[in-house]
Amino acid sequence: MNTDILQDLSGTQNLNARRKARRRVSSGELVEPVPMNFADAQEWKKLSKSAKTLAKIYAVARMHRDKPLTGVSAAAVLGSVVHERYHTHVHFAHDAHTSSSPRTRVPYTSHYIPNSRPKELIAQAMESASAPREILDDPLACVRAYTPLTDTLGLVNGLLVTTPLQTIFECLRSIVFEQAMIICDDLARAFGIARDELDTFMDGNIRRWRGRITRFKANFIDARAENGGESFARARMIRAGFVTPELQRVVPNPYAGLERTAGPSVQTSATVRPDFCWDVADPAGNVRHLAAELDGQGKYTDPKILAASGGTGEDVVFKEKDRESALCAVGYAFARFRFNEVRDELGRIMIAKLEMLGVPKVDAREQARRRKWLAWDMRDTTLKRFIL
Repeated sequence: MNTDILQDLSGTQNLNARRKARRRVSSGELVEPVPMNFADAQEWKKLSKSAKTLAKIYAVARMHRDKPLTGVSAAAVLGSVVHERYHTHVHFAHDAHTSSSPRTRVPYTSHYIPNSRPKELIAQAMESASAPREILDDPLACVRAYTPLTDTLGLVNGLLVTTPLQTIFECLRSIVFEQAMIICDDLARAFGIARDELDTFMDGNIRRWRGRITRFKANFIDARAENGGESFARARMIRAGFVTPELQRVVPNPYAGLERTAGPSVQTSATVRPDFCWDVADPAGNVRHLAAELDGQGKYTDPKILAASGGTGEDVVFKEKDRESALCAVGYAFARFRFNEVRDELGRIMIAKLEMLGVPKVDAREQARRRKWLAWDMRDTTLKRFIL
């Protein structure tokens, strides 16, 4: 996506141009998503929600090139964009205590992070960073474009950002658990962050504001999650008190030896991988295997997913049913749920399905810890408003 989608008309030298642009906004020809930044109304309308979010972050960041992005804003530039309601303001890092009140003229807010704005490094980064030629909305491109500078800062496409580890820490302590897990799983997977590396960083920051809460949440990060929906669903399971599931377990496919039919089929794979797995042992030592699957509409309609699976939406449906049958054939009890069943009413339908399946829960003491550490001091009404 080209950075020219938003034209920056800030500064006194552009006063007349801004006046003309705002007249065109009144007529519906232009839009002003960010103060003093304008875009063609029709071109803007074509963008996805995540692309619009990125364009606004890039626009504000270009106006403040000496301020490193942090939190959800840094996560978006690093390749993980969460719901637009978390992007009403662009988040910058400061290493001196300053007002954290959101600015109204240009929508940004500041967060204190030690050693996040060394003068020499900022000057060097601004001098070496050319203006970004495009807005990177592909996670792999974001990873390739990332250059580490210090333990706290890095550079992506000409923009200063907090490092993936620092960004994970900031998101865990500032946004609700379910949304934070989407970002943390994404960044851990994309940047290859190992568990010991993550634990060492969290232990080193445990004395900072909400450090203990953040350390507790970090225990649940899992880079094996393949998409944001799986991360969100797993976080809901954890909040509900279920034993944390094993992700993407590799199960030998009993159908692999059968004669292959025309079109996409599970018989072409030697293994199958359910989204979520649990093992439950009875007093006699017998182990019951449980599996659950998150069904998203995208796997049946998204052209990229269909191309990767080599078939139509109908082919994908049949392949999914074959995969479920293969798991049942090797003794797995199975449950499926849709994303709206995870999202709505704090996941009530998903929770009921998992309970009927027999998914175990942690002991009462651990459930109490989760209620304490995952909710902070927010009221239930606040949680329901922010957890989609």
